[in-house]
Amino acid sequence: MRFVRLNTDIPAPYPLLFPWFHRWILLMTRVPGVPLDKTWSGLPESSRTEIIDQLSSFTSQQHSLRSPNGQKICSVLGGPVFDARINSMRYQSGPFDNEDTMNAALRDSQPLDSMPYDVRRSHSIKHPITFT
Repeated sequence: MRFVRLNTDIPAPYPLLFPWFHRWILLMTRVPGVPLDKTWSGLPESSRTEIIDQLSSFTSQQHSLRSPNGQKICSVLGGPVFDARINSMRYQSGPFDNEDTMNAALRDSQPLDSMPYDVRRSHSIKHPITFT
């Protein structure tokens, strides 16, 4: 969240950690404003257009962020990430040096040529690594 606050105009909550019975609880502050589901139907078209433009700007800013870790697929601090598709019994995976190493983890290190056509096709496409 700090990385987003420092590098964009996107409102971001502040994380708050609290100890609780030998565990840590993560809470987050709320960003200012009113939930859209409470106001959208009563907004004039001009306000809706302004909100859509603002959300579009937030999305563009987020996608233009570049990781301080280059092409690695990792947390913003360079550590592991959570991806439920990779051995869902683990909470964290990686970091991965690149898309190929993450795809290998998704395949449980099975060779690409042993996979069904859809997997071979999908894992052969190179995607831009963006901050999401």
